[in-house]
Amino acid sequence: MATITLRPDVYDKAAIFARKDKLNIEDWVNKILQKIVVDISEKEDMNAPAESKMFSWEEMGGMFASDKSDKELRDEYLEEKYGI
Repeated sequence: MATITLRPDVYDKAAIFARKDKLNIEDWVNKILQKIVVDISEKEDMNAPAESKMFSWEEMGGMFASDKSDKELRDEYLEEKYGI
C-alpha cells in the first residue's frame, strides 16, 4: 500500500469534491487514482514491462483544482486528460 500526501491547497480542493460525491477524502482520492490505474493498464500491452506513472503536482492539482467546483466539469477534465 502506498501513502499519498497532498499539499494543503490540493487537499482542500479534494475535500470539496469528496463532499460533493458524499465520500471521505481518502476514498475519493483512491477512486480517482484507481480509475487512472485501470485506464492505463487497459491501454498498455500486458506483455510489455511494467512501468510506473508519475504525476506532477500540476497534474495532481489539476485533477482536483478548478475555480468551477462542478462535478461534471471535473469529470470532463479527467476524461479529456486521462480518457476516464
